[in-house]
Amino acid sequence: MQRLHDGAMRLVEATTDVPSPFAANLLLGYVAEFMYQGDAPQAERRASVLSLDSGLLSELLEQGELGELLDPQVVAQVGEGLQHTAPERRVKGVEGLADVLRELGPLSHAEIAARLVHEKADEVDVALTQLAAARRIIPVTLGAKPRWASVEDAARLRDGLGVALPPGVPAAFLQAVDAPVRDLLSRYARTHGPFTSAQAAAHFGLGVAIVNEQLVQLRDRGRLLPCNVAGAGEGDTGSRREWVWDEVFRRLRARSLQAARAAFGRLMLERQGVVTDAAPAPAGRASNASVSASLHLALLDVLADGGAYFVRQLTPLLRRMEDAGRILRGRFVNGMGAAQFAEQDSIERLRELAAPASTPSGGGGAIGLRSGQSVRLAALLASASLRHPAVAPRGAMVVICGGKLALYLAPSGRQLLTFLAFDEANIAGWLAASLRALTTGLRREKGRGFTLETVDGRPVGAGPWGEALSNAGFSRVPKGYAWYG
Repeated sequence: MQRLHDGAMRLVEATTDVPSPFAANLLLGYVAEFMYQGDAPQAERRASVLSLDSGLLSELLEQGELGELLDPQVVAQVGEGLQHTAPERRVKGVEGLADVLRELGPLSHAEIAARLVHEKADEVDVALTQLAAARRIIPVTLGAKPRWASVEDAARLRDGLGVALPPGVPAAFLQAVDAPVRDLLSRYARTHGPFTSAQAAAHFGLGVAIVNEQLVQLRDRGRLLPCNVAGAGEGDTGSRREWVWDEVFRRLRARSLQAARAAFGRLMLERQGVVTDAAPAPAGRASNASVSASLHLALLDVLADGGAYFVRQLTPLLRRMEDAGRILRGRFVNGMGAAQFAEQDSIERLRELAAPASTPSGGGGAIGLRSGQSVRLAALLASASLRHPAVAPRGAMVVICGGKLALYLAPSGRQLLTFLAFDEANIAGWLAASLRALTTGLRREKGRGFTLETVDGRPVGAGPWGEALSNAGFSRVPKGYAWYG
C-alpha cells in the first residue's frame, strides 16, 4: 500500500476472458463442492456447472461425466446437425455433395446417401460419377472400407493414414502438410458431438494409443475438452475416454440451458393462470393450479409486520422453512443466483416440463400475451430468442408455444416474426394453434384493427400463411390480411 501511495506502483483495472488464478480457484472450488454434494439433485448440478466457462469446465470434466451435464435430446440434435443427417441439414445436388465431403471428410456410399436429398435411386451414383470425372473427389479405402473423399484431402490421407491414392491426382493436392493426423482428428471432433477415442480410431483405422496421443495435444491447445465415460475403470486402455470439441460444447451448453429456461417459463405461465392445458396431477397430489403457496404466505406474513425488507433479513425465515422440510434450496434456474428456494411441488413440476416428453407437439399449449400483461414474463421468455433491442414494446404481442417464443406481432400490426422451427409434417397444426392463440389475445383488445403485410420480411401472401390467416379470422385485402377486432 505504501508503494501505491508513493507512486512506485499503480493499479490498473482490466477485464479478462477467464477468471484470475485466485478467482478461478474460488469459483471452481465452490461449484465442484456443489456438484459432487451427495444430496444435490442432478438438474441443479447441471445448471450450476453449465454456467461455468469452458476452461473451468475442462477441469471439472476430468472428474465428472458429461452425460450428467447436457440434455441428451440436445446432444442428439446437435450431432445430427453437425453430420448433416437432420432433414433440414441435408444437402442437394452435385455442389452440395462436394461441400459435405470437404466439410466432413471421407464418407461411404451409404453415408453419402443419408446426407444427400435425392428423389431417384441412381441420383447419388450420378453425382459421384460427375465429381469423380471432374477429379474433385477420389475413391479411397479407409478403415478397410471403401469411401469417397474430397481431392483436397489427398495429401492428409496419404501422409497421415498411409492411404493409397488413385492415379491422376493433381500435383497441387499432393504437397505435404504439417500434422496430417491431427488435422483429420480435429475435423472429426468439429463435426461430431461427444465421442470416444475408440470411435475415432475405428473411423480412421488407427490404434487407440495413436489417437489418444493426438487428442491430448489438441486438449493441451485448448481445443478439446476431455471427460470420463461411465464404466471406464482402472486398467482401461483409454479407448473409452470421451472428448468433445470446445466450440461444439459451447453450442451444447447454450441449447441445454435454453431448454431449461423454456421449462421455467412454462412453469411461470402455469402458476400465473395463463396456461390452461397443464397435465392433470397424479392421484394424491394437488393440481398445478392449486398447489399450496406456503412459501408465499409465510413471506407475506413477515412483510405485513413492517415496511421494506432486504433479502438478507428474510434469509433466516427461508432457512427455518428449509430445516422444517417445507421448502428446498438449490440452483433450479440458471441466472437467478445460487440461493434459490422453492416448494417440492414446484420443483417436480419444473422437471416434468423440462423432460423431452412434456414438450407440446403440433403447436399445443400456445398462448398470446400483449405488452403490459405479464410483460416481465414475456420478456424473460423472449430474451433467449428475440434478437431485437425492444423485446416487448407497448402494443406488441407475443405468442408462447411450449414455453418458447413462437410469434411476435409488432405494435403497428404490419409485421409478424416467427421464431420456432417446424417441418412440413406439422406446419398446418403449428400455424393453426399459434394463430388461434394470437387471435384470442387480439380479441381481448376490442376495437383494435390493423393490416398484416409481411411475415419474416416477406409478403404475407407467400407460403402457407394465407389460408391459415383466413381460417383464424383475418380478411384478405389488397395490402395483406386485415384484422377488424
